[in-house]
Amino acid sequence: MTTDPSKEIEAFLLRTTAAGEMPSLNKFFEQEWDHVVNNTNPGEDHRNNWKSRFRRVAKVLKVAVDESEPDWDKLAVALEHKNEAAAEESISLSTSSASSKRSSTSSATTLSSADLCWVEHTYSQLPDSQRWWLYNDEEKKVSVEGQMLKRALTCKQHSPVHSMIMDPMDPAWITEKYFTMAEMDIIKTHQAPVLPELPNELSKYLLSYVGKHDMDTLLAHRQNMNFHPIKEASLYWAQKSIIDAMDLLIYGSLPDCMSSESDLLHDVWGFIKKCFESSNIKVTTGEKTMLSTAQRRNTNRIAGTGELRRKAIGTKVDIRFSYLHYEYGCVEAGLEDDQTGTKTINEGRLKLPRALKDILVQLSKSAPSSVKGLKACGFLISGFQLTAYIMDCPAGGACRVTKVGPHEFPRALEQFSAKMIPLLFLTWQIRQIMESTAHVVLNDSTMLMPTINSLPSSPIPPCMPSPKPSGRKRSLTEAALH
Repeated sequence: MTTDPSKEIEAFLLRTTAAGEMPSLNKFFEQEWDHVVNNTNPGEDHRNNWKSRFRRVAKVLKVAVDESEPDWDKLAVALEHKNEAAAEESISLSTSSASSKRSSTSSATTLSSADLCWVEHTYSQLPDSQRWWLYNDEEKKVSVEGQMLKRALTCKQHSPVHSMIMDPMDPAWITEKYFTMAEMDIIKTHQAPVLPELPNELSKYLLSYVGKHDMDTLLAHRQNMNFHPIKEASLYWAQKSIIDAMDLLIYGSLPDCMSSESDLLHDVWGFIKKCFESSNIKVTTGEKTMLSTAQRRNTNRIAGTGELRRKAIGTKVDIRFSYLHYEYGCVEAGLEDDQTGTKTINEGRLKLPRALKDILVQLSKSAPSSVKGLKACGFLISGFQLTAYIMDCPAGGACRVTKVGPHEFPRALEQFSAKMIPLLFLTWQIRQIMESTAHVVLNDSTMLMPTINSLPSSPIPPCMPSPKPSGRKRSLTEAALH
């Protein structure tokens, strides 16, 4: 999906001039390269279009700009690669898409005996040192993974448990007597992820909006202070997020049933991307493919016969968080506001957790001695609802999903403070968790010495390959879950 480039250009111009630098289109391309490629169509006159956009926004803001131009040949090559990738994706989807009249339950895929054999083999290969051990009421050791395997082998529909993913909020663990309530409490709380404290000045500023419910009071308060976008980046982000969100309510411009996912992400949830502008974590938007998922899918690309299989692409997500060549999180978004909607359930129950585990697996390869300190984070957006996902690996085997929310975006000024402030708190906290994980990865002391016939493997077992439905083509949802 493409977004309005003018907003990114405006933010760049304001940020650059605030830093005392002379902005140029060349600098904009260097800093926002992914955005430029994503928002340029292969067939358009990209040179003149980008120059006119840049000059138009600069003129409106009355900002003087340097006339140095970017490397247009580099953009042309990137667009050619983008076109080739789109063609490959089109071929892939055309071979796996189902009829547009499929039923709402078509994403439920029955596992074959081969699938269940893969699951049983993966669980059984897990060494005791990587298992999560509990003690039951009789003081007998119980393996969390052992109980998960029992459920995995009885569950014939594709489920997170087949990928060794534990969702402690799933009531079936207790109702089907795999764990007692006391055991589930331990699973939920043992070395559970903690939402970090916000910087004092940021917390104080956000909480200063508590108790303010009418437009005049809110407007007066938000105009009381001005913050420097570089020296006070966190406060600048918070204030700008509040202004943008309030303006949606003041002007009655919240997305409606005619809006697109792009409108929703840009207008309502744009503060998520902007939260990372002052961070080393880079945000890319527009249905990005997950590199971590692509790594898993292409692990066995060379068949036993020596045949080179078609290279698989990664799962497509709406927002991807990365630093250097590592991914740290992603966002799945949908227009549907109903938490019980089919798309929300499919993405929240299976697609997002599997994507987060793929991330965690790749991070563990780079930080094998720090697995317990790694966390992959994500957001599930359902219309005006936001749920944060935090995945960790407490013992080295099963991966646990911790959910925070859903939290609702305000739809009236009277509820603005009560709903908007928690969203900003949560977004900043997730950013801090990603940055903390990046620090863990970059500072892991493991040294992989050269040895014959050895390849670095992940300490964490991978996700199960998506089962192939028999007798019919896969739906688009199933293809995305692969």
